[in-house]
Amino acid sequence: MTTLEVGLSQIDITPPLGTELCGFGPYLERKSKKVLEPLYARTCIFKLGRTRLALVELDLVAIRRCQTAEIRKSVTRAAGIPAKNVMICCIHTHSGPATGAYVAWGQPNEAYLKRLVPLIADGITEADRAYRPARLLFGETTLRGLAVNRVADPRHVDRRLAVVRIDADGETVGFVAHSSIHPVVLGSTSPYICGDFVGLAVNAIAKDFPGSVGLYIQGACGDINVADACLPLPEAMNALDRHSRAFAAAIRRALKTVKPLKVGRLRSALRTITLPQVRTPVAEALLMLNEAKRMAGCKDCPDRVRRRGRFLRDAYLSIFEKIERGDRPGLRTEIQGFAIGDLLLLAHPSELYFTFYEQLRRKLRTRKLIFAGYTNDTVGYVPDRRAYQVKGPAKPGFGSYAPYTVPIIRGDYRFKANVGEVLLRHVLNLSKSLTG
Repeated sequence: MTTLEVGLSQIDITPPLGTELCGFGPYLERKSKKVLEPLYARTCIFKLGRTRLALVELDLVAIRRCQTAEIRKSVTRAAGIPAKNVMICCIHTHSGPATGAYVAWGQPNEAYLKRLVPLIADGITEADRAYRPARLLFGETTLRGLAVNRVADPRHVDRRLAVVRIDADGETVGFVAHSSIHPVVLGSTSPYICGDFVGLAVNAIAKDFPGSVGLYIQGACGDINVADACLPLPEAMNALDRHSRAFAAAIRRALKTVKPLKVGRLRSALRTITLPQVRTPVAEALLMLNEAKRMAGCKDCPDRVRRRGRFLRDAYLSIFEKIERGDRPGLRTEIQGFAIGDLLLLAHPSELYFTFYEQLRRKLRTRKLIFAGYTNDTVGYVPDRRAYQVKGPAKPGFGSYAPYTVPIIRGDYRFKANVGEVLLRHVLNLSKSLTG
């Protein structure tokens, strides 16, 4: 019988101080001043016979599809691992560097990004040189008091923490933890680099097992915040310590519940999909562009108004370019899946609303499941239909943040209201191809 092997690695990807951090508002110029804890690229490669599946976790807000393609190309060339067998997940920390995915939400450090792709690829190839026979174990525990639904019914939160423990030579050498909570304890006034409370918790657990590598896989947290979110300093530091300790304690509980995971085969699937969009009307774009220019040039307006004007101007210029090129609505992206024995790991590139994860778990209730968001690409929020029925007091084309503003942050058309159902259908079809 073929023996499962696992290769693990951890590479430091911390940006230099002065790099702008991503999140919380346009043109904040939130330059990093201190590293609370380093950021890492962590890799776990599962190997059974000739098949290798590389699961990569990045302590970053997001990664672009073009960056994923570069990493895969490098890894395939250096190690021979097929592109469809490399999955790159981000924890979505807002205390990490801007990666070029969003207009005005942090200025990218281009020199850092140029080094980042080879660093991540090197980490994967390092794991590919470090195989040893291993045993996988799966467990779950309940999370209480850590998550809140910031949009809808407070009962719709992720109270499930899943873990995969990796044992070799009679000791724990790694683990994978999974839940759905926005890592945003530190807010817009913070200049600190770290993985927020999830990153700190994973680092703490890794110290329990010297030499081990721990990965955190972020789930469907589009509408799920940590209980104390976006706090000002110094209050945020107390909350960061409190929540990271609580989350670490939950991971420890889950690691004690594990039972052996049967791994008789490894399978992978990668599919390109199109998510439905609505073309921005020219009249709306013109109206917003003119208003944005007025706001950006208003000398008597508060700084936040001028910053928002600059953002809207730059974003709508990008949208105008799409309109002038004749770009049709429909966003091309990808979904991916791994079947690791009895474990099903499904991945998508969005900030998905949690209700879709609840639907998926009901349909796959007999499966041990990890549902990864922010993977291989970033397409912004995928809200449910209710979000599109809420309109705010802003100009036409706006409304609630997730369905109307975030696509503009991407310089893109907004999604149709059925985008969540479309994505979920693609993911379910993918799961069928993996499970037979």
